[in-house]
Amino acid sequence: MLFLKTFGGLSVEAGGALGTGAGQRRKTLALLALLAAAGNHGMGRDKLIAFLWPDTDLERGRNLLKQACFTLRHDLHAPEVFLGVHELRLNPDAIDSDIQRFEAALQGGSPERAVAFYVGPFLDGFYLTGTEEFERWVEEQRARLAKRTSDALESLAQGAATRGDVGAAVTWWRRHTQLDPLSAHGALGLMRALDDAGERAEAVAHGLRYQKLVLQELGAEPATDVVVLTQQLRHATGEPRKGKR
Repeated sequence: MLFLKTFGGLSVEAGGALGTGAGQRRKTLALLALLAAAGNHGMGRDKLIAFLWPDTDLERGRNLLKQACFTLRHDLHAPEVFLGVHELRLNPDAIDSDIQRFEAALQGGSPERAVAFYVGPFLDGFYLTGTEEFERWVEEQRARLAKRTSDALESLAQGAATRGDVGAAVTWWRRHTQLDPLSAHGALGLMRALDDAGERAEAVAHGLRYQKLVLQELGAEPATDVVVLTQQLRHATGEPRKGKR
C-alpha cells in the first residue's frame, strides 16, 4: 500500500520507504496531490493538464499526463494506482493519504483523530514553476484545510471545557494559537482557558505576546477584546498596569 503525505510537505511512501523515480519528481507528486484532494470525485484529465502543463496544447498535454501516470505506476510498482477514464482518481486499495484520512475523520465526527494528521500546512514548501493555476489551487486548499483544523481544535477545546477538563482545553487552545498566532479568537480562548486552569500569569503573558506580535507582523492595533482581557487579568493578579505604580 502506498501512502501520500501532503501535510507539512509532499512525499509518497511505498512500504514505509520514500518512493523513487516518479515518486520523487515534482510534477508526478503534484498529480498525486491533486487527485488525493479530489477524493472519490476525482478530477477531469483536461483539468489536470491545465494545472500541471498550462503552456502545452491539449494533445501534448494528454500525452504528458499519460506518461506521468505510466511512470508512477511503474516506479511505485502499483499498476492499479489510478482509476477512471475521463475522471481520474486514486484507487483506495492501492494508495492512502493523510488528507483523505483527515477528511474522513472529520466527516466521521472524530476531530481529535483528524487534527493528529495535520502536522503542518498543506504542501508546505512545495511549488511548481510556471503553474500559476496550480499555485492558486494550493493556496486555496491550504487555507481551507487550516480553517477546518482550526474549527476542529476549537470544538475540542470547547468540549474539554464543558467536561471540566481545563488541562485539555488549554492544550487544544494552545495548538489553535500555534496554527494561527494572529487569531484574536484563539488568543482569547487560550487566555480564558489558562485562567480557568489557575495559570493567570501565563494568560497575561500570552495576551502581551499576542499584542506585540500583531504590532510587529501587521503594524496594526491588537484586538480590543484581547487588550481588555489582558488588563483585567493583570489587575486581578495585583500586577500594576503599564504606566502605573
